[in-house]
Amino acid sequence: MSRGNDLKKLGVLAVLVLAACSHTAESENKPEDITILQKTTELHLSEGHGVIRLTFKSSNAVSISVLAENLDPKSTYSITITGDDSGGVSFGPQENVNVHKGEIVGETTFQPDDKGNLTVEMLNPERVLQGSDKMRVEIYSKDKIERIQSAPFKLNQ
Repeated sequence: MSRGNDLKKLGVLAVLVLAACSHTAESENKPEDITILQKTTELHLSEGHGVIRLTFKSSNAVSISVLAENLDPKSTYSITITGDDSGGVSFGPQENVNVHKGEIVGETTFQPDDKGNLTVEMLNPERVLQGSDKMRVEIYSKDKIERIQSAPFKLNQ
């Protein structure tokens, strides 16, 4: 009788494992939700690294603020707005950005403060966000090993 119960338990376990694998495969192929930008939109960065905030300042300008946290304070990072197939627009140079936490090092490279926080804001023409169905803000470490990105978004056109 014990052998019969063991076989039933093994059968139930096999079904659960197959169901979990099937669910994982489905969710990996599931398309991402793309946020349509509103007057002010806040999107999370991957792996709990903070948020980005996009705020329309006028009919043709948008402020993009990166509020990154848990970065390596000894590393430097570049921040880029990327679209479907385009190379993207880098944050910088110093005349075009406001750095609230951390500092700018060079033209388009930033270093977080000693707590790993980096807060940078850049005003962009709205046309930077036009013509793409899936955009992101991406943060790369200098060595390109660490890649942090926002949830995808697009301009409502």
